[in-house]
Amino acid sequence: MKSILIPKRVSSILESAFEGCHSLSEIVIPDKVIRIGNAVFKDCSSLHCITIPDSVEKIEKDAFVGCKSLKKIKASRETFEKFKDYFPLKARLFSKLRLFGS
Repeated sequence: MKSILIPKRVSSILESAFEGCHSLSEIVIPDKVIRIGNAVFKDCSSLHCITIPDSVEKIEKDAFVGCKSLKKIKASRETFEKFKDYFPLKARLFSKLRLFGS
């Protein structure tokens, strides 16, 4: 599966929900989600783009471990700054330099 449509009524994405989905390339987190659990996207090696709404209040530490292709984080500056340490270094640098406001 290359993309996933998370229902709009979801408020939490629980631990390891998409772990190891190697073909997942892009995901949009719905506006009602407030929590992204531990290892949710762990080893999603093709994930290159994620959209995170301002509703997210908590991202667990290892949510994006092994996301070696993640380069595009669509989020407000405030949300990005709040959670930037949870993203792989390459994603933080690339997003900060090129993708804010897009």
